[in-house]
Amino acid sequence: MKMRNFIILVVAVCTSLAASAQCTFSVNISQFPDTICSGQTLTLSANTSESGVTFTWTGPNTSNVVNQNLVIPNIDTSYNGTFKVLATKSGCNSDSDTVVINVNPTPLKPSLTSNITVCVGDTLMMEIKPVGKVTQFIPRIWGPNGFYDTIYTPHMDSATKAHTGQYKAIVKTAIGCVSDTVYYTIPFNRINQHPPKPTASAVDSVICKNDTLRLLGSSPSGGVNFTWYGPNAQVYSDTNVTINGYPLVGKQQFVLLLDSVGCKSEGDTVEVEVLNTASPTVTISANPGFIVGPNKQVLLTANVANNGSTNYYQWRKNGLALTGATLNTLTVTTNVDVVGGDILTVWVKTSPTCAVIDTAVSPIVSITINLGVDDVAGKGSIKLYPNPVNGILTVEGVADIRQLSVTSLIGQTVALQSRMRQTKPNTVEINTAGMQPGMYLLRSGNKAIRFVKTNR
Repeated sequence: MKMRNFIILVVAVCTSLAASAQCTFSVNISQFPDTICSGQTLTLSANTSESGVTFTWTGPNTSNVVNQNLVIPNIDTSYNGTFKVLATKSGCNSDSDTVVINVNPTPLKPSLTSNITVCVGDTLMMEIKPVGKVTQFIPRIWGPNGFYDTIYTPHMDSATKAHTGQYKAIVKTAIGCVSDTVYYTIPFNRINQHPPKPTASAVDSVICKNDTLRLLGSSPSGGVNFTWYGPNAQVYSDTNVTINGYPLVGKQQFVLLLDSVGCKSEGDTVEVEVLNTASPTVTISANPGFIVGPNKQVLLTANVANNGSTNYYQWRKNGLALTGATLNTLTVTTNVDVVGGDILTVWVKTSPTCAVIDTAVSPIVSITINLGVDDVAGKGSIKLYPNPVNGILTVEGVADIRQLSVTSLIGQTVALQSRMRQTKPNTVEINTAGMQPGMYLLRSGNKAIRFVKTNR
């Protein structure tokens, strides 16, 4: 610590009863430490080359203290101000020397913490928390194996047992005022090894819905806790797990982890396939729809429910299997692969399954080829009346009665044999009694026209 020296030359005139005499001597003040912080001890020393000199000190909280050294322990800001010393020898007083003292505040002792659970290979985190704004102070931390850092959140990557032991930290101000030291000890048993990877297995890899699901766990080491994590946030804290009446279906994954004093192992996964007990069902959807124009592509999709992990498909047209149509989708082109009145279905077989019946056939569908009323109207090729109709529908312009057909807009074909009679050449009558109300499409060869069936 540097000493500050203040030198003054004092000339004093001393008078005695016998005669007058002039005496001179110098005095200086030394301060230790140069920068004083609250709580420290301030020492002011008065020095002169003369012997037999008496020193008298005055200043804040100080009145006529006679001593060569003025010592103020545990100083605080109430001592801020000017101190002066008066030197006296044989009744001769020197001029006083002065020094200005400014006591700087000392930071309060910070706190020091670390993350509670630390495993070998993890990051050990420390945190220094000062009292006051962090920008006011400079942190310092020391630890085992020569560890040192100057940030508030020091960390050690890939922690090992060597990082256990005592840590200490302080905060200081820019001018050097230092807080009391805070200590923190990481015990040897706080940094632990990750447990080895366990082994997860199932008694049965395939079960039926609502059966009992059994999981088995094992570890190559002892002193660990077993935790299973399953679908829908299921958690089981047992070595072996038994779940009665398991309700989910499909492939169910369960992950087993080991825990040793907060350190977790790598997980092991086991999969159990839970089969549906309900019979499969299948329906057909169409994109862009079941009513399209001529020479348009339509994507048919088989939508299977209550199925296993593997499905086998066979598409059929008018009851006959389509060669090569064994996927869950089928693309057809109107007027090429299908024409008006064709009936389409799909057969599906699913496995594995716990259902008694493992096959399903979809409801029949037909693709309506919408030629458009305006395309035939006005040409005089087909005429029908009345429209709407509730009884007998008369159709004129029929070239071949065998090519006449009626379908609903959802593709259902109306049987005409018992409803139709020819009254004269190119003219037939169709009895619409019993047909569902709605719009129908009447075709004669490559010509078509729509009509509406009503109930009144």
